[in-house]
Amino acid sequence: MKKAAFLSFLTLCLGFTSCDNYEEPNPPAQSNPQETIFEVGGLSVEPRVGILDLDAINIQGVDVPVATVSLSDFPDGYQLQLDMELSADETFEKTAVMSTTITTDSTVTVTPDALQAVINNLITRDPAPLKVMARFMAYAVNGKTKVRLGDPDKFYCTETLNLVPLTPSVILEETYYFVYSKDGKTWDTTQDTIRMTREGEGSLYDNPKYTFTYDFTTEMIGDGLYWKIAPASVVLRNGSLSGVAFGPADATAQNGKLVVSSNGGVLTMEGVVMMTADMYDHTFEYIQAISNFYTPGNANGWSFPYPVLFTNDYVHYSGFVFLEGSFKFAPEPKWGRDFGQVNDTPDAMAFREEGGQFIGEGFANGGDNIPAGEPLGLKYLTLNYLTRAMKIVAIQSVGMIGGFNDWGGQQNMEPNEDFTEWTTEVTFDEDTEWKIRMNDDWSINLGGDVQNLTEGGDNIKTSAGTYNVKLILKGQPYAVEVTAK
Repeated sequence: MKKAAFLSFLTLCLGFTSCDNYEEPNPPAQSNPQETIFEVGGLSVEPRVGILDLDAINIQGVDVPVATVSLSDFPDGYQLQLDMELSADETFEKTAVMSTTITTDSTVTVTPDALQAVINNLITRDPAPLKVMARFMAYAVNGKTKVRLGDPDKFYCTETLNLVPLTPSVILEETYYFVYSKDGKTWDTTQDTIRMTREGEGSLYDNPKYTFTYDFTTEMIGDGLYWKIAPASVVLRNGSLSGVAFGPADATAQNGKLVVSSNGGVLTMEGVVMMTADMYDHTFEYIQAISNFYTPGNANGWSFPYPVLFTNDYVHYSGFVFLEGSFKFAPEPKWGRDFGQVNDTPDAMAFREEGGQFIGEGFANGGDNIPAGEPLGLKYLTLNYLTRAMKIVAIQSVGMIGGFNDWGGQQNMEPNEDFTEWTTEVTFDEDTEWKIRMNDDWSINLGGDVQNLTEGGDNIKTSAGTYNVKLILKGQPYAVEVTAK
């Protein structure tokens, strides 16, 4: 496009948007605002060829050359701006955009640190060589005026950048150990270690969290057990701890930053402890790993008849509980470590009706009793022990559903007085599969082994016949008895 045509078009666009005396129709006409666009035929962007070693480029003190540009017939007073859009693959479904600089020799560049930051956030923190897809959006800029070249889907120079990332500031190892000592001076890595397990899969730079669960006896803890976290390369040196190892910035803290430590932390928590450490961000947290929770309250005379909440990860707990009035959480069958909520705050349990179900949510972060809500009876109770978030779902019906009724609706069961047993009679005309579900909804259902039912478990298989079926929800494992008549 010639300069005159370009500027005439731009003036026309600005004229339409700045006319103060123009009155819109009443009602206003439908409009579809879009970014101002014009064409420039003299622009071309060429891909960068070769491997871009960000460490080597950084050492030279220069920027990363990502493309070259040639430009002719560009209007006076306007500057060309190129934004680079990056993606892990050619689909460009997940992208990030960064600004570029065009040098006097027409090279398009970005800084190594900025490019690395985008790769870390968008694709991976792994330092291995990788391929990154890039393409460019072009703009003509004059002061506060910024005009896109081409239509909104116009991109220049879709290319593959072959990159060797910057060496990360944190070098990770595949294996880490929790190492402990009685005095903080003698560290025997031949025996006083606990191997930590990495959570998740893939690159350890993208999934750098390690964890362990261990039962620390009173004898082990004593007046305080010193501890550090160390990589295998340090732990495996002649049975002693020689090299870089990490401890808490605050020796007695249960969470916080990990720093290179000479003395380590001091653990005073007895019993089963679960520790998690992020070895990239150098943070840690440990909690008392509780196998299950009791719920003393009005429904059981504020006693501890049996545990009702269970967990697979020592963080998320759930179970079916007979509740009425109010209750509290207790990690053992006695008072002392029990906890409830803080009344009259936004964190207190609040109830609502949602889709025909009665639900309560709040945080168990205080000492006041927790209301059980209406209606009275069986509740499905969950607790996140780390955040103390709790949720109650009232169980208004329990039933069987399966091939015998074309999976079309549950055959309800009848409860006993404390809602721990539910029974019904059912006839299967042929061999069939079935499950137990609550509130005529699939959000809470049980299946799998009849002697150890699990939430969301597999279908239960039963031969043709007539049966008395009894669901037992008194503690765990949950079970179902299927007795032929």
